[in-house]
Amino acid sequence: MTVGTQARPLESSEPMKIAESVLRQSFGTPNKKRGLWFHQGGYYHWYGNEWVIRNDEWIEDFLWRELEDSYFQEVRDGVPSVRRLSPNKAKIDNIMRGLKAKVRFEQVSTPAWVSRKEMPDPGECIAFQDYVLDTRSQELIPRDETWFDHVIIPCPYNKEAECPTWMRCIDQWSKGCEDWKRLLQMYLGYCLLNHRKRAKWLLMHGKVRSGKGTIAKILQVLLGQETFKSTSLDDISGDFGLDGLQTCRVLLISEVSDLDTRSSERAVRVLKQIIGQDPISINIKFQRQLQNIVVNAAPIIQANEIPNLPNKGRGLSSKMLVLPFEVSFEGKEDPYLINKLMNELEGIARWCIEGAIQVTKGERFIMPGSAEETIQMYHLQNNPFDHFLEERFVRNTDGFVSTEYIWESWNDWIKSNHIRNVFIPKNQLVYKIQTQSSWDLSRHRQGGGGKRGLKGLSIRKHFEELM
Repeated sequence: MTVGTQARPLESSEPMKIAESVLRQSFGTPNKKRGLWFHQGGYYHWYGNEWVIRNDEWIEDFLWRELEDSYFQEVRDGVPSVRRLSPNKAKIDNIMRGLKAKVRFEQVSTPAWVSRKEMPDPGECIAFQDYVLDTRSQELIPRDETWFDHVIIPCPYNKEAECPTWMRCIDQWSKGCEDWKRLLQMYLGYCLLNHRKRAKWLLMHGKVRSGKGTIAKILQVLLGQETFKSTSLDDISGDFGLDGLQTCRVLLISEVSDLDTRSSERAVRVLKQIIGQDPISINIKFQRQLQNIVVNAAPIIQANEIPNLPNKGRGLSSKMLVLPFEVSFEGKEDPYLINKLMNELEGIARWCIEGAIQVTKGERFIMPGSAEETIQMYHLQNNPFDHFLEERFVRNTDGFVSTEYIWESWNDWIKSNHIRNVFIPKNQLVYKIQTQSSWDLSRHRQGGGGKRGLKGLSIRKHFEELM
């Protein structure tokens, strides 16, 4: 075998040495920086002018091709000789392990600055094709591989860009309400930012063909397919429904179905963990479970009807923002609207950046007045117990109401408020009220063997005739 016919010389046959050689020769950047990292279950490859996510299969295929004709020199009994590496599955697996060990990115979350000191908080920065914008100082920093993140707004930064079609749409969707427009602008800006410190989620609720889908499509274009996960409540309550969230900036739930109690409670638990930035485990088919992943996605639910999501102690609704969509364009849709908006992408991005700057300044999310009805219906449907108690009873440490009265009053309240999809057996009602409401109540039996009921409340005078 002649050395000159071989494609790639290696310094050693040891997996770690080969991994180092591959990194040096194949994954360097023009600025002589490292162009490959491993983070939260995926490889990030500097390709062209951006970080591209690669999976294990891509890396494995690359190694097979790259090392096919590689060779190394060894000395046996004092005699040097040249040998082919002759890759096989075991060798490739070991080299992949070595490569992963060398490129593991130790930062807990992305984005991050690599090898650059005294840089702005990456959570407050937004990357464009040409610059990284610091939303606090509004400084523009030329973007290169030292900005480690795979999310790039797919256009240059243009402070003067306009978006007349987008502004006309927003005026129609909002019915001219300035609070509505401002909330949309701030939440879209929040989605472009790289932190979730506000711990909020958005419910876009209202009529069909009212703009919800158009907003979601534009946000998906701004963030990119791999960082925008569109799913259903069914999926996120399933075993593998969280796969992909580890790299997402937005979690869009567009299919809101009625789930059984166990599934809906799991879906709500996942939403609360994401909103609260609590670590979660993510199951990926045919791979090891990812553990202690902090998901950096802003949740958005778009629905024509109020979603059924358990709201124990108002834990979910207290973090909810609502945009009502009250104008339907059904039958009057513009089939070319998305194409028109794509031509205004620089201006739409600039408009969203203004919202991000407001978020960074600490300005509050303020909901429009038209959201109040949706909020009330959400509470009635998803945490009816607090509303029931507040309407029919008063807090009273020494007060007592019997189970029988609570049951009769509950059924009257359900009928009066046209509550749907709330079916609770009589023998479970008192327990659920005690455990799922925010009131400090205890189950009690009068006189040791008397009537059963709840202690800690009394009947409002207006409803005493039900006794």
